[in-house]
Amino acid sequence: MFPSYSQKYYKITAIDEFSRMRVLEIVKEKSIFETDKFLDKLESKFGFPINIIQVDNGYELVNDREVTNKKRYFEETADKKGYTIKRIRPYSPWQNGKVERSFMRR
Repeated sequence: MFPSYSQKYYKITAIDEFSRMRVLEIVKEKSIFETDKFLDKLESKFGFPINIIQVDNGYELVNDREVTNKKRYFEETADKKGYTIKRIRPYSPWQNGKVERSFMRR
């Protein structure tokens, strides 16, 4: 843990399905800009190519398909890098269980 001084922090987590390797970043805001920056650095942090990214339907990652077909920065960055985005079903966090159960250890 670290002192937060009444600040809110958020974690962005990526876990490789095969190796269970985890990349985690603590950010000060839950935003499309932070997730886009995280995605930009992700492949180099893992050290191997990425093909598919599974995401929940958070506004910082993807837009609601029923509202608009416009893509978020995260989706555009994934497209540019050749990644396929796989969404879990809405309101189904158990489909993203590894990340949902992931936590920081001291």
